[in-house]
Amino acid sequence: MVTTSFLVLPGEIRNRIYGFCTPVTGYVKEYNGLRFAAKQIRAEYETEALKAMRKYLASIKKEWPHPKELLIISPRNFSGLANVTVQLPISMYYPPHGDESLQVGQSNRRRNDTKMERCLAPLFCLYLSSLTIAYYDDSFGLARYNHSLLPIGLLQDMTNVLVNGRTTPFPSFSNEIRMFEQRKSREFCLDGRLHVRRLIYRWIRSVEIDASEYVSDVEMRNIKFFLMEEWWWQSPRANTLVTNWARKGNSVYFDLKPQAD
Repeated sequence: MVTTSFLVLPGEIRNRIYGFCTPVTGYVKEYNGLRFAAKQIRAEYETEALKAMRKYLASIKKEWPHPKELLIISPRNFSGLANVTVQLPISMYYPPHGDESLQVGQSNRRRNDTKMERCLAPLFCLYLSSLTIAYYDDSFGLARYNHSLLPIGLLQDMTNVLVNGRTTPFPSFSNEIRMFEQRKSREFCLDGRLHVRRLIYRWIRSVEIDASEYVSDVEMRNIKFFLMEEWWWQSPRANTLVTNWARKGNSVYFDLKPQAD
């Protein structure tokens, strides 16, 4: 039986093959055969996979519809290929202190007008070990913004993807029915299946803010949101994708069972 070495193929063809073996098409461990086949193949594959992933993330960034920049932290090396961090401009999601115009018609110090932009939906469908949603200071300093006014619309969009289909709340819980109606009105959705294994949300913890009571209030409000909304992904009627969730520092994470293709 005649066998042919993979290295016999022209370099251009090998590079095209490597470019398909990224978190866009499957989990990195599924391509371990390339990494362990030979030293040369491993070096070529890791280089080309990084290029392909960076190019894909750059294409998503180009679709961002706002003048404020979206930051997507590209992997620096192959070990970080399956971990993506998105940093949103804080000025789009939190109002400055004292700006009462952004609080009109909003209850419980929440901002329902924020949203997860549609161009970010493909990130949730990548075969990632982790996807982190965070913020960066795009203008005046983090201490300028009122971190207690949570971006509720954004948070609801993000957590809507934690269930496979719409959840029906228990009708006896009026607060859940109200929240359910709010969630049904959200427009953000995924075109494909959720493949991310861990979804992380990180709220602001600024070293510029040294008032312990204020920091505690911010953390309490973030934690309270997830505790009050957990019925969405933990209700007996929820077709949930969440296997575990917890707080860690100034973040919460959700361990997920990816949807089958």
